[in-house]
Parts: sequence; C-alpha cells; structure tokens
Amino acid sequence: MHSGKVVLGCRFPRIIKTTSPARCYAHPALCALLPVYHSSQSDNRRKKKKQQQQSSQPVRRARSNRGSKRRRREDSTVRLYRLMGEEDISNDSKSSCGCEDGTVEAPAAAAPKENGRAADPRLQAISDAIRVVPHFPKPGIMFNDITALLLRPAVFKDAVDMFVERYRGMRIAAVAGIEARGFIFGPAIALAIGAKFIPLRKPKKLPGEVISETYILEYGTDCLEMHVGATEPGERVVVVDDLVATGGTLCAAIKLLERAGADVVECACLIGLPKYKNFYKLNGKPVYILVESRK
Repeated sequence: MHSGKVVLGCRFPRIIKTTSPARCYAHPALCALLPVYHSSQSDNRRKKKKQQQQSSQPVRRARSNRGSKRRRREDSTVRLYRLMGEEDISNDSKSSCGCEDGTVEAPAAAAPKENGRAADPRLQAISDAIRVVPHFPKPGIMFNDITALLLRPAVFKDAVDMFVERYRGMRIAAVAGIEARGFIFGPAIALAIGAKFIPLRKPKKLPGEVISETYILEYGTDCLEMHVGATEPGERVVVVDDLVATGGTLCAAIKLLERAGADVVECACLIGLPKYKNFYKLNGKPVYILVESRK
C-alpha cells in the first residue's frame, strides 16, 4: 500500500505524501481501488518513459553517425599521411659523391621540379646554350663548355639572375668562387646581392699569407688556397662553381672556409651530373644546381 493519505471527495483518489506510517483513511471499497490506480499510474509512467526513450533514440543515433563519419574522415586522413610518409621514406636514398669525406643525398625518383622549385622557362634556354664537347680534354670525357652561354648575354643574365633570386634576402656576407670558372658567376652574384667576393685559387696564385686545403683527385692530389682574413668568423658564405661532378673540389672549399670560421650556407653550381639531379647535400651542405649535364 502506498504511504500517505487518501483524500475523499475528488473523482480520483489523490495521494498526499507524509512522513507518518502508511495509513489509509477511506471507505474499504475505495481502498480496494488503490492497487488498480497505482498499477495504471505505473503503466503510464512506463509508457511515458518509453516514449521519451524512443524520441531521444534518433538523436543519439544521429550523434553516433556523426561520430562514425568523423572517425572515417580521420581514418582516411591518417591513411593519406601514412601514404605520404611512405613516399617520403621511399625517396630518401643515399649515394656516394666520390669525394674523400662527402656524401650525396638525392631523391631516387625523378620529379618535374629542379631543386624543389617549379620548372622555370629560363632553364631550357640555359641548358640549350651549354655546348657538350665529347672526348675533351681526353677520350671518354663529355666536356660542358659554358663559353657558348657567355656569348648570349640574355641567357647569361638569366643564369645569374636565377642565382641572385635565390640568395637575395638570405643575409649572405660573401660569395666564394672556385678557380677558374667559378670566377665567371661568383663576382656577378656577389655584386647583385651586396656581398664580397672571395677567390679560391690553385697553389701559388695568391700573394701574401694564405691558408690552404689539400684534397684527393682520381690520380693524385690538388689544393685550394685563400687569403688569410678574407672571411670573418660567423660570416654566411655561398660557394660557387660552374659544375659539380664528384664533389671533391667543393668539399675542399667547404673545409677551407670553415677552418677560417665561416658559415657555409650552400654550394651553387650551374651544371650538375644527372645522378645529382634535384636538391641534394654534399658533405652536409646543400648544393643548388640550375641544369643537368646533357649526354
């Protein structure tokens, strides 16, 4: 029996909750109806609760669907990044540069870009202006003759401009050119970006006090020299040459400048061999090339 009092005189018994023990002050017939009344009330509550559950169920289902869609989007994004990561890993190959202490790190797959930038229409004209002379200076050598490029002022200017566009704004204090053809591009680049030019020469070509760096060639050794005091400690320097093949000369230039305290930012070359295509590193320093050698 429900705890409370039954108030008579109303159409349906009204239960008033009380703290007193369970009592019912009513006619016995009315008391007999109370279980039926409570049963109907319980049924009504159950129906109402069920309706509320049914009305709230689509909302929960919609939220669940949104969550599953979000998870599917996240899973697809994860798969995309995973594929991109695998592609990056597959492109991270290494090969020897052929010099004493340097290594070349180059992407294995060819790409429609050079050195990470979109192909520039000036590159084709620069490549076409370089003459390839077979078997010079000895049999088996394909010599890249840049004098033909120098005879075309517009193309020569384009080559210099592309280097200037790269290094302007990089706080380059000095441009170091390697004898001999590094002297062709180095001074022009240095003047355009407001930097000084440092000549790196063969032995006994510079007067006064010099520092030198010896490096190993295929048959014997060679040496680069630089004036003492040509660069200050901490100065940012770019090394310029016309072509990179094995990288031995560039390795020696980097070591020579670093011994003087310079910070070598990058090496810049007009021509690179096909196996060194795109952006790669030489002895821990990036090497920037404009075109690759034609066969």
